[in-house]
Amino acid sequence: MLLCSRRAHLAVIAASVAVGALLTIGESPAVYAVPPGPATPSVPAPIPSRYIVTLTGKPIVTYDGDVKGLGATRPSKGERVDVRTGRAKRYRAYLERQQANAAARVGAKPLKHYAVSLNGFATTLSPDQARTLEHAPGVLSVTKDRPRKLTGNKNPVDFLKLSGSNGVWAAQGGKKNAGRGVVVGIVDSGYWPESKSFAGEPLGTSQPTTADPFRPYRSGNKKITMKKADGQKFTGTCQAGDSFTGDECNTKVIGARSFSATYESQTPLAQRSDYLSPRDGDGHGTHVASTAAGNAGVSASIAGHSFGKISGVAPAAKLAIYKVAFTSKIDQEPAIYIGDALAAVDAAISDGVDVINYSVSSSDALDDPVDRAFLSAASAGIFVATAAGNEGPGASTLHHVTPWETTVAASTVAPYAGTVVLGNGKKYAGISTTVNGKVGPARLVTARSVKRASAAATDADVCAPHSLSHAKAAGKIVVCDRGVVDRVDKSAEVKRAGGKGMVLANLTANSTDGDTHAVPTVHLNVPFGPAVKAYAKKAGATATLREGNLSSTPIRYPQITSFSSRGPSLGNGGDLLKPDIAAPGTSILAAVAPPSNGKHKFQGAGNVRPDRMFNPGVIFDSGLEDWLAFLEGEGFATDTGVKPIDPSDYNAPSIAIGNLVGSQTVTRRITAVKPGSYATTISVPGVTATVSPSVVNFTSAGQTETVEITFSRKTAPLSEVVFGSLKFTGAGTLARLPITVVPQAGDAPNMVAGAGASGSG
Repeated sequence: MLLCSRRAHLAVIAASVAVGALLTIGESPAVYAVPPGPATPSVPAPIPSRYIVTLTGKPIVTYDGDVKGLGATRPSKGERVDVRTGRAKRYRAYLERQQANAAARVGAKPLKHYAVSLNGFATTLSPDQARTLEHAPGVLSVTKDRPRKLTGNKNPVDFLKLSGSNGVWAAQGGKKNAGRGVVVGIVDSGYWPESKSFAGEPLGTSQPTTADPFRPYRSGNKKITMKKADGQKFTGTCQAGDSFTGDECNTKVIGARSFSATYESQTPLAQRSDYLSPRDGDGHGTHVASTAAGNAGVSASIAGHSFGKISGVAPAAKLAIYKVAFTSKIDQEPAIYIGDALAAVDAAISDGVDVINYSVSSSDALDDPVDRAFLSAASAGIFVATAAGNEGPGASTLHHVTPWETTVAASTVAPYAGTVVLGNGKKYAGISTTVNGKVGPARLVTARSVKRASAAATDADVCAPHSLSHAKAAGKIVVCDRGVVDRVDKSAEVKRAGGKGMVLANLTANSTDGDTHAVPTVHLNVPFGPAVKAYAKKAGATATLREGNLSSTPIRYPQITSFSSRGPSLGNGGDLLKPDIAAPGTSILAAVAPPSNGKHKFQGAGNVRPDRMFNPGVIFDSGLEDWLAFLEGEGFATDTGVKPIDPSDYNAPSIAIGNLVGSQTVTRRITAVKPGSYATTISVPGVTATVSPSVVNFTSAGQTETVEITFSRKTAPLSEVVFGSLKFTGAGTLARLPITVVPQAGDAPNMVAGAGASGSG
């Protein structure tokens, strides 16, 4: 969008950071494809399979009146969709009839209709019914509604140059204006209303004033209304439920709703363990919401150790909570069913949020129902930030690969450091949030050397529960190998055995994480972890754990975390660079929900830079027609009335060619924010690349010009990803587009799996 306010831009960045920040939880990957099945005869019989059926007709948000007798419901540019109008109600009824007819073809009935962001329905089908319906006319996709997972820290504020006299907040008039008049929708596991990050004044019925134009108020029928910075209105609901009266909303959190219909239908009552309300039973949503838009100046501490004050990225923005993630007794990792997520997206669009943050796994497919719903959200002017996933560092492991979403990878920030000072004088620095001052000196031992007699050596190596001997480990600093067991469970075992501290050692390259450990802990990467373990095997080895980096080796940042999912995308053939950007995603201090306290902790164009948003020079704009043309070109849309394009020609602020055979020319439309002459510089090693015209001239702001970029292989290796960049320099600004191409010989397959990450620094 060309005319977004600076406050809205900051909220957009806040969502991107929140997505990056919650890309990791514990030790395990955050994506599980299949829900747990019956393990013993005592477990209830399998529940019939539930599916989401998506039809080809347009939903309310994008419907432009092509059905005779039914007027358009698509909002005008800059307007919010109104689902309460007569037109919207009549079109909804029409869609629901079409959905019922589709279901009847296989003898099924819709259990839940979706019409705002997606034209589809939920139903129960046998495998044969699903296969038949998938090939029926007017059916776009039939997707089994399997549960998905959430995708978990020094606070990124200073790292992102938000604070200080020259920071982003100062440019906005201070923290009190950072995000003011903007509503950020968090589709996640709920929130903990008692946290000071969400404190606000009680809601009254007084209308906003000139002095306070964005003040939210109760507008009757349990509705909460706020006039937004874009002139539109947000209308939210504070929904009562388990341990949540509905009165918890305030001038900070102006909407809180829960969507659990599918979770309840798929989870027997005896297996449920979460609040059926907006209250967070996991902690993930609380952490995300406070990272994005939590109040400024909130005191933070871990295990009694103060870490000063923390703040959300856009502390003056309002929050709307849409809970879709629920735990169960058989799986404490929250599950998100597609049907519940679709209902939440519909609600967020209807309520009028400006931003949707969705730190949830998805798929590498262009017809995923939730990603399709986000097409409607983006068409309605909502910025959608999604998580790349937690399945790195392998290639082609990412989620959310469509152009209308901003897919965010996780990067490191200026770390909380700790140092292991060995008895021989050597010092090794890593990450620590739990070493306050110093611990020791004390004996340093390997976990295997202090194992219980009955414990397997391999279990002791990773400090598995009940593997260490209290008699042997008491008072010592124990070296535990990373892997197998959750990181925080390792320190819990050291504490149980009387250990004084822990060195968590990566034996292969991996992330280092600022977890909340049960004993003072320093987390070391290679080669430091193996070096400390080798020293610990020596007789009489000692160590002291010290706060801060006392070594001569700096800890480099920002870096892409090892767990963050990489491209290229198999779903879009590598012709669209994903992830789009990276944002801080590890060692982020933010609020937690007490039941889960302690559980949570470049990809693309590189790390997010909020300070650059005030002076962009040029932009690469796109909208609904561009997105539909992309889908037509990929073969995932029909009857849109939009001419298909080669996916590489989608007007992204990046360039990706999944198969460069011979020569290929791509186009980009460039719109000036600042007039002037912009010179181009392009570099792709081993590839001949030219830009025409090489200098782009703009006489006024808002002017749009087209450039053509031609690529042909010169010496670059075949079937391997080549990274490069295209720069536009002018009017005192620099715009840089990352480039990825995969040169191929002759007729090549659509994608090369394992070709590498889809990012450049």
